[in-house]
Amino acid sequence: MLLTIHDSNLRKVAFIDNNKQDTLNYFNDAWTRYLETGSSTFDFTVFKKAIISDVGKKRAYNSLNEKAFVSFRYKGRTYLHTIRKIEENEKVIKCYSINLNLELINEYSIPYKSPKAMSFKEFCEEMDLLNYTFLKIGINEVANKKISAEWEGSDTKLNRLLSLAKKFGAEIEFDTRLNADSSIKSFTVNVYHEHDDSHQGVGQISPKILRYGKNLKTITRTIDKTGIYNTVVPTGKDDKGNVVDIRGLGPWSVNNAKGEREFYQSGAALYAPLSMQMYPSTFTHSTGDRDQWTRKDMTVESSNPEVIRSTAYRELKKNCYPAVTYEAEGFADLEIGDTVKVYDDGFSPTLLLEMRVSEQVISFTNPRNNKTTFSNAKALENRLSQGIQQQLDRMIEEAKPYTIKLATDNGVAFKNGQGQTIVTPTLMRGNKVINSGWRWVVDGEIKATSPSYTVRAADISQKIVLTVSAWIDNKEVASEQLTLINTSDGTAGKTQYLHRAWANSEDGRDGFSTSSSANRRYFGTYTDFTEADSQDPTRYNWTALFDNVKGGNRNYFKNGRTQQINTESSETYDMRTFIFDDFWKNPDRLKPNYVRVAFEISLSPALAEDTQANVHFSASPWYKNQIILKAGVTTPQSFEFTIDLSNASETYKTDNVFIRFGTAHGFPANQTVTLENAMLAVGTNFLGYVKAIEDVETDINSKADQGLTQEQLNALNEKAGVIQAELEAKASADTLDNWIKAYKDFVNANETARVQAEKDLISASQRVSSIAKDLGELSDRWNFIDTYMSSSNDGLVIGKNDGSSSMLFSPSGRISMYSAGVEVMYISQGVIHIENGIFSKTIQIGRYREEQYHINPDMNVIRYVG
Repeated sequence: MLLTIHDSNLRKVAFIDNNKQDTLNYFNDAWTRYLETGSSTFDFTVFKKAIISDVGKKRAYNSLNEKAFVSFRYKGRTYLHTIRKIEENEKVIKCYSINLNLELINEYSIPYKSPKAMSFKEFCEEMDLLNYTFLKIGINEVANKKISAEWEGSDTKLNRLLSLAKKFGAEIEFDTRLNADSSIKSFTVNVYHEHDDSHQGVGQISPKILRYGKNLKTITRTIDKTGIYNTVVPTGKDDKGNVVDIRGLGPWSVNNAKGEREFYQSGAALYAPLSMQMYPSTFTHSTGDRDQWTRKDMTVESSNPEVIRSTAYRELKKNCYPAVTYEAEGFADLEIGDTVKVYDDGFSPTLLLEMRVSEQVISFTNPRNNKTTFSNAKALENRLSQGIQQQLDRMIEEAKPYTIKLATDNGVAFKNGQGQTIVTPTLMRGNKVINSGWRWVVDGEIKATSPSYTVRAADISQKIVLTVSAWIDNKEVASEQLTLINTSDGTAGKTQYLHRAWANSEDGRDGFSTSSSANRRYFGTYTDFTEADSQDPTRYNWTALFDNVKGGNRNYFKNGRTQQINTESSETYDMRTFIFDDFWKNPDRLKPNYVRVAFEISLSPALAEDTQANVHFSASPWYKNQIILKAGVTTPQSFEFTIDLSNASETYKTDNVFIRFGTAHGFPANQTVTLENAMLAVGTNFLGYVKAIEDVETDINSKADQGLTQEQLNALNEKAGVIQAELEAKASADTLDNWIKAYKDFVNANETARVQAEKDLISASQRVSSIAKDLGELSDRWNFIDTYMSSSNDGLVIGKNDGSSSMLFSPSGRISMYSAGVEVMYISQGVIHIENGIFSKTIQIGRYREEQYHINPDMNVIRYVG
């Protein structure tokens, strides 16, 4: 997720993107949205690191201050938050932000009493809730409603707005929209009728059905009748302080769905007779109806008897029956206020609920912290007949997959061909054991159809994979595999020898030598128990050295940073990314696996199941690769792969690469697809996304046409030069890396190979001399994305830009490693000095070698090697 940092005037000043190395990165983020207040908070922490765009002491992270704003896009909407609190130390900055302005949060509204019945908008205008906050009313579902209301105390404008919405029986949400230049386009408050049986309120009715064990970890049901009452006597006051009740109103009652009278008015009170019958106030009914009611007196802030009665009815309806609450733990990809159905067969009878999303926490960097809180839970009545219920239960059982559990009486590992084991399968469906037939297969050959199978160690050379499948009514319903191994004691006391050779060709035949590495481009090794080096090049595994680094960090895609489409209802929709002509002029494109494609793709709404998509060159024979898009994911999914053009003709050419979507290819209609950081490169050294050089030049030209200053033009030219400089620096850096490796080999080589290591070091030094400079007492430095390399009279230094770690190669023959400026390891005069170390495989001292036992990794053995 890309975060954009704005200054106090909402101008873009920095970016935070965990997918890019040349920007700031963030973690410990939590975006929390609340239904009750219609607002959201966004908290995140940023590493204080130097990046390539820093100038002098002006750091990008300095833009994260109490005056700044942060914005991001989520599901096609922009969310803007003002940073209200900063916590900073030497390494990180933690930011706390909210999506409201200071006028709403901090400024107070004075006491107010309406002179007449007024609308929601009129209240907002009279109490200055809109005038100075730049807030406007958008959707207003209570526009035709008018009430009288009074506030005796002062409160913040936000709390006053929430109180006003509650008096109108409404819910609100805030919506901020930005222009392309980041200026405010609109800041609106949408007012919805509160959620009830006839109105949705904020959010939508979702077609999803959440299930226990899939979307939800657990559901807890709590039934509490502590605060129950079944009669209420409400009163209010008029302008002179006189008490107003509801005696003068006409007859009133409410029946439930069964036609039973559930509520009625008598005199100045409202009654809930069904509640009284179920929850009487005393232990016995012998006292009659007189003492069975539980009464509550309440005061309503209104002089209108109709408002007093409707308010009392809402409270009585809410409190005349036990409070049944449901708490769901888990995460669902829903929006605030969305209503969704929940199915939980862990209860008996099965629990069917309708719930609303009241709070949601989303972490872009750690989705495991995502959490959805539900409210307004309502149990749905199961109206299925017994026969239909039985059929439904049978369908649910049939939907459960078959699984096979395997058991052995003697394990799965043997030694020296001794022993046997009996494998016994059990077919399960849910928690039930199912009878079936069996088929046992090894290497594609059916071995048996018995209820169990005996495996003898003598029949296993090293390992076998045993496949067992369950059959019901001549149909395979499940299968499972079991791997069994047979090991043998090795020959004790044999010494392994590492053999090395050099050559000038990939197969080792050109310039083959086991003694000289001078001017050779490939290095080969193999290991056996014979001391003499083989003169057969085919026995060696060959690796390319110094001069074989191929480019791969030029992007041939046009406008690869971001593009977005909507598939609407198309059966086939091809999302195309166009190619610069220089791609077809690069002869390396015809080499096997040299054409690399990478991109990030996000889908909204999320897919219901994993779906395959094809990435094509847009010309016959449609060279392509396949990708799998994951279900339930709306965050960007990253892909990197090669498309082999080695069989293409030199004249093969097309102007785009496309990804195929549409309803005919397994994708839903109206799919919003966002493609970011698209990269088409040629080579073996793929460093990640960079902007195409042609696009950078276009940016420079277009910006110049708009009257940029010379300083800005220089900055853009410098950015284009960085791409080319990194390509040129890569070959030199790899040459130096190989020189360093040769030097380490020289220091660490044992006595028998020291002479050869000295020759290798001399050869590597000769190669690196071609890029050496006569610096005298000066120093030279190469800066990369987050690392640097410098050379001076003191030696060669390779390290991180933030100073966390570095290495010094001194001309005196000492190699030092530093962590936070402290030397933690060095190599000098044939001695390695380190306080703590781990040898993962072997260590040899003198003629004894200690190593991990290959059969039991928890055991070490010491061998005499002569």
